[in-house]
Amino acid sequence: MSHGRFGNEYLAESVGFATGRAHGIAKGAAAGWQKGYDLGYKDGHNDGYNKGWSKGNIDGQNKVVAEANPLFVEKNDLIANLQAQLDALKIVLKRKNEEHEQTHVEALQLGQLQQEQAKSLRAEYEQVHMAFLGLVAIATPLMNVFAKLPLEEKERLMDGEYGKLAVQLQSREYINANRFPHNQPLIVKYMPIASQVFNQAGKQIQAERAWRKQQEEYQEKFGAERPSAVAEGT
Repeated sequence: MSHGRFGNEYLAESVGFATGRAHGIAKGAAAGWQKGYDLGYKDGHNDGYNKGWSKGNIDGQNKVVAEANPLFVEKNDLIANLQAQLDALKIVLKRKNEEHEQTHVEALQLGQLQQEQAKSLRAEYEQVHMAFLGLVAIATPLMNVFAKLPLEEKERLMDGEYGKLAVQLQSREYINANRFPHNQPLIVKYMPIASQVFNQAGKQIQAERAWRKQQEEYQEKFGAERPSAVAEGT
């Protein structure tokens, strides 16, 4: 039985065992290192990446949140301030609307009051106008009576009762600005006879007074009354 180059079966077995063991260990070590490297690298890479990403992400989020929180607070304060201003503006607008409504109501009430006053004044004017027209109707026959009175009576009525009553009712200032009633526009328009009669009476009274003055001067100068013929010729 041949034992190869060893010439001894036990030596061959020993060498084979040792060689196989060495190769086995070497291959096992190589395989184990590769597997350990792969597992360690991958697990370490994955674990490091995940933990690093997570930590970086969390730290980044925390930093962003930390920086954003004051902005959120400022924004909330701004919104609250704007809301307060808006509420105040609503109150002002409400008050202005109420004031406007009150002013509108007062304006309507004033308008109604003015309309009522105008209506009342128109009614009063109509009454005065109709009463004046009634006076016109009475004046014509009264003027005819007055025209037939003696000159002395006309003088008494015009200087006394008529003059005093006109001043009392219309005031001296009004008469100075608008003349005596018989020469005022409405009287001339609606009662022309009054203007005519009073003006004629006034001229007669002035002529009579001038004649009296001449008589007084003549009597004082000559001691006798001036003849009527002389007076009538002047």
